[in-house]
Amino acid sequence: MPEDNLVSLLALAYGMRDMREVAPIVDKALRVLRGTPRGELYDVFIPWFGMLAKRFGIDLKFLEDRDMIAQQEAEGDVRLLVEDRIQAQIDRIAAQGCAEGLEEGRAEGRAEVRAEVRAEARAESLERVRSLLRRLVAWRYGTDTAQQVNPLLAATEDPERLTNVGNWIMEGATGRDLLERLRNGD
Repeated sequence: MPEDNLVSLLALAYGMRDMREVAPIVDKALRVLRGTPRGELYDVFIPWFGMLAKRFGIDLKFLEDRDMIAQQEAEGDVRLLVEDRIQAQIDRIAAQGCAEGLEEGRAEGRAEVRAEVRAEARAESLERVRSLLRRLVAWRYGTDTAQQVNPLLAATEDPERLTNVGNWIMEGATGRDLLERLRNGD
């Protein structure tokens, strides 16, 4: 399609996939508009391009100041103005995205550290309970029973089950009963 008419440029604008495509299309649109009566066409097409650019977070509101655009055109700097303004917005969006990504990464990192600390604290707690139960079994039933109980306790991750083992010891179960309950999962 020829790029020297606004309809073709609108088709290009609708097909934009990236914010870096905004400045060249707007520059071409301004060149096409230069050759037409400014009033109505400018007032229709510039906001339309602005609406399409908003998909990428680009604000073309500055183009609605026709006096400033006319002055820049007279000086031959309108293309630089458009590129600079849009690039500044792209840079801001990128910086904001980086800052948000960094904060998100920090939040995820903090959450992971908290989860690791909780897991380590839980594991440490369970190990203290197991150690206490091992000592109780050795004291109450002797080292032979304690040696048989050790692997069964080491394989137990459930705090409630460890509490049950303590209750069984306190309730006076025999060493044989205790081992049987541990092996059977009572």
